[in-house]
Amino acid sequence: MNYLNKENIFRTINLGLRIYLGWIFIYACYYKILDPGEFALSIASYQFLPLILVNIFALILAWVELFAGLGLILGFRPRENSLIIIGMLAMFIIGISSALYRNLSMGCGCFASTAVGEEMTTGTLYRDLIWLGIGVYLFFAEDGFWGIEGIFRRKKVAG
Repeated sequence: MNYLNKENIFRTINLGLRIYLGWIFIYACYYKILDPGEFALSIASYQFLPLILVNIFALILAWVELFAGLGLILGFRPRENSLIIIGMLAMFIIGISSALYRNLSMGCGCFASTAVGEEMTTGTLYRDLIWLGIGVYLFFAEDGFWGIEGIFRRKKVAG
């Protein structure tokens, strides 16, 4: 059996990208889950959402990041989790673009609170655009072969 075929090389690249992007979202949700109040303040500093929605948004988003990141790493519904991550990144890109356009001097609140996080720059925007590109690539290219989906698919075929 030839393991160095084109299909396996792409599956290996996809697995690496799945782990990379999934880990980013798991890492990003850590402080948000531990301190949702601080994360809510970070969200409010964008001056984008009505204040009545900020707390619920802070509570839900962190857990969505965790489960989408885990799903992507484990290969459980990788296309669906890629799509969720694409949606979150599109939302982040809109928020960051809006804050930069309005010259809001703040951190992005991505990995730490806006008070201690690095200041948001166009580099933050470009970073998220690169991650969006990875998410879109995974949505179209990932077949879940090396993950939970692939295990179930192979068991179904074998048995």
